[in-house]
Amino acid sequence: MPKSMDNAPRDGSDIRVQWRDRDGVENTSLAHYRPASGGREGGWWTYVDSDTLKRVDPSAWFATDEDEDEE
Repeated sequence: MPKSMDNAPRDGSDIRVQWRDRDGVENTSLAHYRPASGGREGGWWTYVDSDTLKRVDPSAWFATDEDEDEE
């Protein structure tokens, strides 16, 4: 069940999030919160491929164990 991002853990742990890319396609991926530091913008970050880390604006999150139960 999707949860509000207001309650998402911001301790750097990976959580499964839903977000839309610039084409409007909804994605689900593991992401983690990073606070702003050293000129880097704070927010939610995910790998979109093995080399590219991207800041995303998630609309919801899932506990990873809940997500695995649905498979």
